Amino acid sequence: MFMPYLTPEGLVPWHHGVVMWTLRSANGDLYKVLVKELAQTLERQFSGNAEARAAGMVINTMGWVEGLGYEFLLHAIDTFNCDVVLVLGQEKLCSMLKNVLKSKPNVDVVKLHKSGGVVLRNQKVRQKATSFRIREYFYGLANDVSPHSNIVNFSDISVYQIGGGPQAPHSTLPIGAEPVADPTRVIAPSCSSRFICKGA
Repeated sequence: MFMPYLTPEGLVPWHHGVVMWTLRSANGDLYKVLVKELAQTLERQFSGNAEARAAGMVINTMGWVEGLGYEFLLHAIDTFNCDVVLVLGQEKLCSMLKNVLKSKPNVDVVKLHKSGGVVLRNQKVRQKATSFRIREYFYGLANDVSPHSNIVNFSDISVYQIGGGPQAPHSTLPIGAEPVADPTRVIAPSCSSRFICKGA
């Protein structure tokens, strides 16, 4: 979801989208929490702005549609209360979504055909494109911008990890029980001055 979005405080730049992009596989639970928070922020924006509410929104999701990526896609559809889902040239995905969403009569899944000559980008190409966009954000289109850096003593900073940490495998939980780990829990890992951190 690489787009700026509005909050009551103003426009949030798209590098927050970069953070969400990198979180998606590193901490899927936190990613879902952030997507939910984004949806709630947009809902507040819509409730106070009739034009925005009437216009709706377009959510451009990532191209990751297998496994956890598919789970994230379903989560986004549900969290943003989508009423139309456009699937571009992926017959299997379209069929899967229609099957899963058939219990939601207010959601239409529409398959769009790809233009001739369009090919799917593999994971390596997508990662390279993402890295390029992140670099472009910080260094500018013509490489004429430079991020500002400060040098500080290691003892003057604190390092925290959000979520993660050890979790009991599903197989060790009672039948029907779900893990209760908080994906937004803040952990202070033990770090050395060589920046080697070990999770709590």
